[in-house]
Amino acid sequence: MRNLHRSAAVLIMSTLFCATATCGGGTAPAAAQTVVLLDGKLILHPANGVPGVYVVVLQDSVADVAGTATALTARYGGVLLNVFTLTFRGFALKIDDVDAPDLAIEPDVKVVEQDVFVHGDRAR
Repeated sequence: MRNLHRSAAVLIMSTLFCATATCGGGTAPAAAQTVVLLDGKLILHPANGVPGVYVVVLQDSVADVAGTATALTARYGGVLLNVFTLTFRGFALKIDDVDAPDLAIEPDVKVVEQDVFVHGDRAR
């Protein structure tokens, strides 16, 4: 099953990134700015997403947020960046983009969202 998700992820991500400025020149259409997959469990931002960096929101039933974050990060060979327990229960990590769909379908995971580059308004 993991190889099926990995193949689908590579195809989807390649198509999405090729549809944006990286392959065709120009700006991606507004509809391609955010892509939601796997019944809303995976949210990608092909136009301004940070490659390989994801924020994971855990299920409310997860008692040990730090332990779950550490275990899932290790399972996908990632680097744990931060653990969140106050505003929401989850964590940020670096993993290979092709592993994001598999992470999103883990039972303890509510949603996985690709981090985004944010640009401040320079107008004053």
